Amino acid sequence: MLFDKSSILNDLNVMLKKSILISLIMLNPKFEPTADFELNRRHDAILKAMAEKDIDAIVMYNFGDMIAGVFKYITGITHYYPLAALLFPEGIALFK
Repeated sequence: MLFDKSSILNDLNVMLKKSILISLIMLNPKFEPTADFELNRRHDAILKAMAEKDIDAIVMYNFGDMIAGVFKYITGITHYYPLAALLFPEGIALFK
């Protein structure tokens, strides 16, 4: 049986984002996620710049003591434990 790699990655990313969001809300009731339209606007601007500079992907890493910065700007996710992400024109892959 053949598997669609991008579909599996997408499903895993959705599950990871949901579990992180639940954790954030439980740890910080005042946490408000970044709106989807704002994340899409940011992604469009970044992807346009990547295309202009012929950049294939952006690698991001969130240190355990950093809850803001580039990682949050691109993914909309903040947390106290390390996470990594790759931004491609096809989407974002998150790694725990």
